[in-house]
Amino acid sequence: MRRNLGVPTYLAGAFIIAFLGITLLKGDTDPKDTDDATAYSDTRKAQIDGFWRLYSAASDQRRNGDLETAAKTYGEALTMNERHEDTLYYLGNSLAQLSRHVEAIDVFEKLVSVNSLSARAHFQMGTIRSNTASGDLFDLDAAEQEFQRALEINREESAPVQRLGEIALAKGQSAKAMRLLGDTIRTNEKAVGAYVLLGYLRWEQGDRDKARQLMNQARARTGIETTPTGVAGEGDTLPGQLPNIRRIGLFTQHVQAAIADSVDASPSEVETRYSELHRHIKDVGSRWRESQSKRSG
Repeated sequence: MRRNLGVPTYLAGAFIIAFLGITLLKGDTDPKDTDDATAYSDTRKAQIDGFWRLYSAASDQRRNGDLETAAKTYGEALTMNERHEDTLYYLGNSLAQLSRHVEAIDVFEKLVSVNSLSARAHFQMGTIRSNTASGDLFDLDAAEQEFQRALEINREESAPVQRLGEIALAKGQSAKAMRLLGDTIRTNEKAVGAYVLLGYLRWEQGDRDKARQLMNQARARTGIETTPTGVAGEGDTLPGQLPNIRRIGLFTQHVQAAIADSVDASPSEVETRYSELHRHIKDVGSRWRESQSKRSG
């Protein structure tokens, strides 16, 4: 007689009954699970839609120059997505342009906590800390560290290099400034500020002809690009808006004065412009040393 090696009949029946029981139990919970998933999905979708509506509104407000409202709206958007990098970035920019520097630093530090490789956050903190109008936050040493970190993260940008050159200039480190500003031009030949500042260094050395040549080179490039390369579209401004924070360097006002005219600068104009810049550089250096003294005291 052939033995039956299969599953005994009574065990097979038990398996079938157990399977049907599990299936029925599962069937009883499916509608609830589906409803819960649908409810979560709808809630999440509404949250996402709400966030993007606020972000879009804030961006329009910022572009139209209504920075107070933009800052408030970006803040509301962050309640729905506190780790959104562009929202943090543009909120920080708006606050900085409103001279709410302490709040802006807090926001940029939050951005760095979200993304430790955010070169733009470090760059903006460097910009604030190198701004003589930022009160107790003005600290060229701290600014230098921020710009250096931004450069370490993204070595293709020329903006941090020029800012480092400006800081070296303010600290009286002429050779270092000459090197960094030269590197800026080699990376971005349209960075007119670097030409103006290199011209100043030549003027300070007594080479008036080279100083004039560099100022005229800057003027020839005006209208092509007046700032070092950065992240495209960041904080672009329209007429009537406060200056773009990325364009606020230590010597921006004097650079703009030097390139205001498109015709070649005369020797007397070069002398006037660089004499004014010289006084300003010495003033910034004096403020930096004074701030150092206060911190050490």
